[in-house]
Amino acid sequence: MTLFIMNDWNLTLEPQVWGLLPFKRLLDRDKTKEKVRANSEMLFIWYFADIRSDFLFLKEDERIEEIIKNISYFKKGWKPDKLVQDAITFYKEISETPTQRLYKQSLKAVQVVGNRLEKSEELLNELDARGNAVYKIRDITQGLKDVKIIVRDLREIEKEVIKEIKDNEGKSIGSKKYNMFEDGLI
Repeated sequence: MTLFIMNDWNLTLEPQVWGLLPFKRLLDRDKTKEKVRANSEMLFIWYFADIRSDFLFLKEDERIEEIIKNISYFKKGWKPDKLVQDAITFYKEISETPTQRLYKQSLKAVQVVGNRLEKSEELLNELDARGNAVYKIRDITQGLKDVKIIVRDLREIEKEVIKEIKDNEGKSIGSKKYNMFEDGLI
């Protein structure tokens, strides 16, 4: 089931979203007629947790900061509270497929590799107790060669995730749409 639709930088929410308890709590606490707070928090949730988000490659703390800076509703010092955190957790649970989860985990692994390569100079200067280099130049150059393979493989996984999302968005029987569990559980 597609609950959030991002089109031309506008987030559209299916009406049934507000019937799901974690999201309903956000809506209920927003006492304004326009529901700007609830909609802004839903936008934050989408950018934070959705596999299609442009912020997904950032570490979680950096992602939060960048998203907050870029959503006009949030004032300086705003942080996701327990209701927003609960809604994020819920959204991840209902929207992530095993393939998407694996892709996100792969992004985290790539960040670790990137952080390691970023410290190449420190690694090359690291000495053991005898004064010998712990890492050799070939260790770093081999890591650089591996980056090409990692990038290629990550792009392939990304293509599979995008294909899966498109396939799931288009599933229907006649005019009836599938719900999220009609494909069965994996």
